[in-house]
Amino acid sequence: MRQIETGDSSCVKFNGWANRTGHHLAWAAIWTSLNFSSFCYVTYTVTYVNTLTGAVFVGGSGQLLNASFSGTIDADNLDFSTSYTVTLTIADEAGLALIRQTATVTTPAARADA
Repeated sequence: MRQIETGDSSCVKFNGWANRTGHHLAWAAIWTSLNFSSFCYVTYTVTYVNTLTGAVFVGGSGQLLNASFSGTIDADNLDFSTSYTVTLTIADEAGLALIRQTATVTTPAARADA
């Protein structure tokens, strides 16, 4: 996992994130839990990029103003046994990334009973 801070992140308190994998119906899944607070206007986006094909899935995004976010972003329709680059970006109102986190996560194999 990497953290890149590119702007003045003083208005964001980042408390962490984690990625878990599993199965959802007939698909592989990555569940991204995040926790942060903003003391200004920010947007957040979580993307999942298939490292084999380059396909991008936007799992979730939103906006906060003087508020907190603690929750899980679901990416429930991913390929099995595939590596994904998961990126969380928290940006200011001009779109400048204040905090960027990345991690490489591999989805599980298909279940034998699927």
